Amino acid sequence: MKKTIINYANGDKYEGGLKGKRKHGYGIFTWADGSIFKGDWKDDKKHGHATFIDASGEELSGYWKNGKFEEIARKRSDKKIDLKYLKKNLNLKVFIKLLSKTRNWGNEPEIYYNFLKSCKTSEINDEQLFDEINGKLYEKFEDQFVSGEFLPTISDNFKLIKNNFVTDIFYEHKEKREYWRHQVISSEINKIYYIVIYQGYDSTNDGYYVHKKFKDKKKALNYIKDRKDKILKKYKDTFTKEIKNKK
Repeated sequence: MKKTIINYANGDKYEGGLKGKRKHGYGIFTWADGSIFKGDWKDDKKHGHATFIDASGEELSGYWKNGKFEEIARKRSDKKIDLKYLKKNLNLKVFIKLLSKTRNWGNEPEIYYNFLKSCKTSEINDEQLFDEINGKLYEKFEDQFVSGEFLPTISDNFKLIKNNFVTDIFYEHKEKREYWRHQVISSEINKIYYIVIYQGYDSTNDGYYVHKKFKDKKKALNYIKDRKDKILKKYKDTFTKEIKNKK
């Protein structure tokens, strides 16, 4: 996720995180009249804890969800929500159970959401954790989704075995793209080899989810190799067909 400054023709300004072309993460939006929104964004919508300051200087702190104001802000947790806090409160058994669900395709960071559910306590639930985790910690997590280091970072139970990159697939009009990272990650507690996929889609709606599970390491490694070959062949055949149709 990159940070940037956007100056709009009407005098508005945005400074903060972007995911593709959408506002995402922490950002500050300043309207031409001087009103300011400082807080969390998700896929171009206000989402999470934020403060709105109108042109006269009046402030409203609260929670937004999918672009709509939800409620006046609760008192934010006095806990320091960092990696150490999250690892301390991670219920590994709950997390392993949540990882049992597999997908063929996805456009949300499902593993990350399951992680937050497994870290909730009586003092702070997963939605509050989502609201409070932004900035550098979440940026680090996003980088680790891609590199395959997220699961080994949050628990010594996990180990990255392999991370295969499948070449970017750009569609003819260049606005759509797809790419995958196939990761084999072992789990000591239940002796499973997870096929974890980080899926880039349309430059914005990226997925991070468990795709398959194997008891055998070799089978897991062969699976991601075969799947990579099949994906590349599929798109190569598709583009070859498009070129022939144009002639």
